[in-house]
Amino acid sequence: MQYNRMKARTKKAICVVGVLVIVVGMVNLLVYKYPSITFRLGDSSGRTQLHWAAWDGRTSSVKKLLAKGADVNARAKNGSTPLHDAALHGRTETVKILIANGADVNATDYDNKATPLHDAASAGHPETVKVLLAAGADAAARNRNGSTPLDWTEKLLERQSYVESLLYEKRTKACIQILREHSRGSSQSASSIGSTLATRRRYRDRVTTWVLLAGMVVSFVGYIWVDVIAFRKDVAWGIACLFAPINLIFVVENWHECRTAFLICIVGSSICIVTCVLGLALIIGG
Repeated sequence: MQYNRMKARTKKAICVVGVLVIVVGMVNLLVYKYPSITFRLGDSSGRTQLHWAAWDGRTSSVKKLLAKGADVNARAKNGSTPLHDAALHGRTETVKILIANGADVNATDYDNKATPLHDAASAGHPETVKVLLAAGADAAARNRNGSTPLDWTEKLLERQSYVESLLYEKRTKACIQILREHSRGSSQSASSIGSTLATRRRYRDRVTTWVLLAGMVVSFVGYIWVDVIAFRKDVAWGIACLFAPINLIFVVENWHECRTAFLICIVGSSICIVTCVLGLALIIGG
């Protein structure tokens, strides 16, 4: 009797173990074969399998998960993405893989509005900071406290305990140096662009001025030519032609003699008008 009972219990135990093995196998199959179904479920923190692989820096797992369709910009409950987790823990190679697969380098979490650059810099990971900046991370992005990655890292450095300063001070200062150099480079670039634009404006203004003066000179030559012809005809006509309306009347009455001079005057006036219109349009357009 006892033997039969032991035998029955053993069979039940084997069945239970078998069922557990089957369940674990099915879960494993879902995780690795159908990531689009399971990776969005995550755990109690809302993190997906890709989050945890990025957190640990398991590059091979990250590659496999991405190849099977894992969402590279999936959000945990606090709004962090896999890139946030990789940057926070200094997983530089993982960061490169995520960025290459379309991770948003300027994504902000829900709690602090922090970007991956905030996390990498404040945690003291200079190599990760370099990779993020090279990928276009915004060094001027501000978190919920209104701090840029540089501001936030400097504040955290001031609050470090003695033990933390021994462990992280050197790396944190390296991050601060990288961010400062990047900021100076951006400022110099902006200054260079501004200088180039100012030079172009000065050149444009000079060209416009000289063309306008040339048009005025041509127009004046034509006007004086007509007046000279009028003086040759009659002194009274010459004096009268000093006034534009009379000058025009004289041209109409003596068209054959004044034709060339009048056309020169028209050309000069046209140059002046066109130059003024174009100059005004350029000024309005910046």
